[in-house]
Amino acid sequence: MFLPHKTKRSSNFWKNSLVLILGLGVAFITLELFLRIYNPFDFRIRIKQGKITLPINEKIEIKNNKNKKLDKLIKHSRNSLGFRGDNPPQNFTDYLTIMTIGGSTTECFYLSDEKTWPFLLGKEMEKKFNKCWINNAGLDGHSTSGHIVLMEDSIIKIKPKMILLLIGINDVNLSFFDKNKEVSESFVYRSVKKIIKPMINYSETLTLCFNIFRYNQALLNYKITDKALMSESKIVNQLQIDKYLNRDRFLQAYKIRLKKIVDLAKRNEILPILITQPMYCGWKSKNPDIEFEKILSLGFFNQKELWKKLELYNDITREIGKKENLLVIDIAHELESNPNYYYDLMHHTNEGAKKVAQIIYKKLVPFVLKKYPEFRKNSKTEPIL
Repeated sequence: MFLPHKTKRSSNFWKNSLVLILGLGVAFITLELFLRIYNPFDFRIRIKQGKITLPINEKIEIKNNKNKKLDKLIKHSRNSLGFRGDNPPQNFTDYLTIMTIGGSTTECFYLSDEKTWPFLLGKEMEKKFNKCWINNAGLDGHSTSGHIVLMEDSIIKIKPKMILLLIGINDVNLSFFDKNKEVSESFVYRSVKKIIKPMINYSETLTLCFNIFRYNQALLNYKITDKALMSESKIVNQLQIDKYLNRDRFLQAYKIRLKKIVDLAKRNEILPILITQPMYCGWKSKNPDIEFEKILSLGFFNQKELWKKLELYNDITREIGKKENLLVIDIAHELESNPNYYYDLMHHTNEGAKKVAQIIYKKLVPFVLKKYPEFRKNSKTEPIL
């Protein structure tokens, strides 16, 4: 008796579903065509077809009224390569060319151009060497996974004589967030992601969605970190952290990625210099900032535990450097733990960047003089910073 009514409802459902699917299809195609003609969404770094697209000839100004340790007006610019620093000289091979690679502690996004450690290092190197060119290829949030892509996409094509790699901290973060995703993502979600991911390479719409997703994930990660640092209830002990991070697996993966970067550089006749990652260790500070330490002593990782984690990655950096006979500049052990050098747990203030440049300069100059004596200036040595 109710069969006709059910059939009618079923028929309406399928009709409505078909109309909805067709509508979504038309909307998708319309958006796809629009984005191919004009894309109004500006991401600092876009990912498409597994490649990094950098902002070129960009100049931005950031007004800061939140952090007293940073300038109120921050000027950040990028050259024709998409990096911070001067454009490459025409007779590139005749220059002592150096590029710095790393994450946010290398990019120094919230420091003005002339106050970043790569810039300061470059200015001092110019006093000691003829025809010296340094560019800052640091990219906020990049781990060694991103550095490999950057090497393959850009660095080996530019072919500087040397690269300075300040690495480690984002690989520590990567191990935490990858493990977090592994636990939270369902099998169905991971399966759907495997299907959609290859399609991103051929669609502007999906590329846009992917970049928005990455942007939001980055914000989420920062929010998680910030909130964790303020919460006493989330302190965990060393055993829990080790179990959660599956330490050995992530450390081994980091070693493989770092070795790949070194091999990529060497195969392309680029000399890699490794730099360990420092962080603010309040309990070691001779001049502690009480309020600063009060915040940093709390969190999902408390200060000492995060430092232990970071040092495991720094140890691998030292190990690879020794095995490959590379110069390792151990800033992690040489930079004084001074709150004036940091505006958070690991990012440097103007004063901190100056100190980093000074340490690198002192270690780098004797090495470069021996390796590239033809670039040495005959004038008297200038004072260091």
